[in-house]
Amino acid sequence: MSTVEEREERQILINDLYPIQTWYAWAAVIGLATLVNVLSRLISLVNRYASSKTKNAGTGRPALWRVPLALANAWRVVAYRSTVNFGWGYTMNVLEFFLTVSYLSAILAWAFAHSSPADFEGVEYAADFMANRMGTIATAQFPLVTVLGTKNNIISFLTGVGHDKLNYLHRMTARVAFLMLWMHAGRWMPPSLLPSIWYETVWVRTGVLGLVAFTILTFTSIRPAREKAYEWFLWGHFALVFIFLVGGYFHTKRCLYDPWIIACFAIWAFDRLVRVLRVSYFSLASRFSKSHPPSAPSSATSFETRATVELLTPHHVSLRLQRPRGFHWAPGQTAYLMAPGVSVLPWEAHPFTIGSVDESRYADSDARAVEEEGDASSMEKKGHGDGEEKGAADELVFIIGLMQGFTGRLGKRVLGGESRRHVTALTEGPYGDGEDVIGYDTVVLVAGGTGVAWTLPLLVDTIRRGNSKSRQCHRLVFIWAIKEQDHVSWIADPLTRLLPQIRALTDMDVSIRLFITRNRNFSTPNVDVAGLEQNAGASPSATPDTMDAKSLEEGGPCQDVDAVLRAPCVQVSSGRPEVAGLVGAEIDGCRERRGKNVFVGVCGSASLAEAVRVGARVNPLWGPNSVLRGGPNVVLKVESFGYA
Repeated sequence: MSTVEEREERQILINDLYPIQTWYAWAAVIGLATLVNVLSRLISLVNRYASSKTKNAGTGRPALWRVPLALANAWRVVAYRSTVNFGWGYTMNVLEFFLTVSYLSAILAWAFAHSSPADFEGVEYAADFMANRMGTIATAQFPLVTVLGTKNNIISFLTGVGHDKLNYLHRMTARVAFLMLWMHAGRWMPPSLLPSIWYETVWVRTGVLGLVAFTILTFTSIRPAREKAYEWFLWGHFALVFIFLVGGYFHTKRCLYDPWIIACFAIWAFDRLVRVLRVSYFSLASRFSKSHPPSAPSSATSFETRATVELLTPHHVSLRLQRPRGFHWAPGQTAYLMAPGVSVLPWEAHPFTIGSVDESRYADSDARAVEEEGDASSMEKKGHGDGEEKGAADELVFIIGLMQGFTGRLGKRVLGGESRRHVTALTEGPYGDGEDVIGYDTVVLVAGGTGVAWTLPLLVDTIRRGNSKSRQCHRLVFIWAIKEQDHVSWIADPLTRLLPQIRALTDMDVSIRLFITRNRNFSTPNVDVAGLEQNAGASPSATPDTMDAKSLEEGGPCQDVDAVLRAPCVQVSSGRPEVAGLVGAEIDGCRERRGKNVFVGVCGSASLAEAVRVGARVNPLWGPNSVLRGGPNVVLKVESFGYA
């Protein structure tokens, strides 16, 4: 039997070793996620770029080489498309639920391991050891919490998971650490353990201050609080985290655990430095470039870009700014906007999805098309002409819903006055992995409201690169649910420029389906939606009285909307779409065509995202067993609204 001294030495060793072991565990998890990321990308490449002979080799018999693909589909259905509902509108997928339970269980296991009466028999300060262990384990988690909350971090780079998705883990790990800190403090609260005179020391007072700040932060970060006052949450989050870390530094310095807190400051500073350098580079490169747009004032004393804010509806605006020199992005990526004249603080930044495509992605293909056609004017029609038309095509476009805070102040610039105003803006990014849907046999894009800012670039990118026969998809479906018909004007301009290319496609079937849930006119022509449903093959008749004559003559927004609604590939319906059925039908259709890959992307409300998940998981015809027998491989990407 060990002596008291040996038991005390073991507890001291445990308190030093267990916090480090938690990082070994996380390193293993991140390593596994990295391996899965690499393998999934390799499988996707092999599957998408396989020869056409292999692509149509679905015989109905199980194939051994398709076992990894079938297992991958089974994993996606269980981990990502199956959800756990907690009520109050809060859900998480099975993988998130599993990570939460596993992480909490592991931390509690480290906290209470070797804490039986036999382990502390004869030890005078048993409660001290337990309290300190909980505190040190919690302290060791905060560099991880900080990494998961930053925009530029190595975990996203290795695992391929964007910082916005890691934000869930950021909150989860922080809340587990919050539980551990209160367990740490609770062990010290009895006067017999911590005499009242100790509360006069700096290290105790700073610890109490940090814990109070962290407690306020934890309760104000729950979803209802974030949704109610998101901007206040952001600034309160920054202030409370700073107070907590400063208090934590002075509290842990006495026990030599302050390096964990210093690491948090270093991680945050690195992220901010990268963001500042990126903004400065884009601003300087654009300002001193010969091709800098004339809309930016030459007398500007700061790194400014003039952005145009235009009223779309009383609740939505669009913001356009010239693409900064050196700024390139892929469809589905986001950027942070800073508008010093609109924001409360000059460096305040807010993320928005980029609703346009990077024209530099198509420069080579468009040039080859012009050379083959021998018609230079076609380049201008595609938005690569000189002057104003070129600038309009090479823009960053954001569709913004007006709420409180920054977006509300932005909307006030155009509400009740001119419908178009200029503001000073800076951009930083892009962020996110981006999406490349070329090579899938069937692509289904679903959006609700402003979620079209995510799906529209994917639609445009797929069609613009449709000339690549070896990677061309055969079925492209675009589903957009909007409250009013007027919202079609948001995408009328890019779609109008895209219609000639859609008509030229020979191997790709494009279907654009618009669902109008409420028909109330705002500013665009009122097309008879009921008539469209009864005469799906006929062109809708416009109402001339609601159109601006000048817009019709010059090809303005009213004419663009009318051209889109009259296009053969566009179908307009009233009411809400039955999303699960539509998605399931498209996947079944791909199976009947012996297609190999299906990409389903959705951006919208949580209910819309859940409906798409249901459509992508319940039909047994295209389940994992179907994949094993040559059925389509289904990939689902969810970009859901909200602050979760």
